[in-house]
Amino acid sequence: DASVSSICRFLKDELHKYGGQIGANLVLGGYDYSMQRAILTSIYPHGSMDVVPYTALGSRSLAATGVLESRYAHDITIEDAVTRRRQNS
Repeated sequence: DASVSSICRFLKDELHKYGGQIGANLVLGGYDYSMQRAILTSIYPHGSMDVVPYTALGSRSLAATGVLESRYAHDITIEDAVTRRRQNS
């Protein structure tokens, strides 16, 4: 099994190799067992990467980021997140 970190490294290297010509903004997330935590990354067309708590990429990312920033809770538990999700469904 590949770790999230190794997949990120592979994607970064591939995008960097093509110098942004692929034009892909990628969001990759998962549980990284080597780090023992969940991880979310933004990978940009030229191969740079950010590890972030939340992300939005693309043409409407500025508006989406505003919504995420206004609603993101840094200290939420998994149980609270599930409860909120069920209430908003």
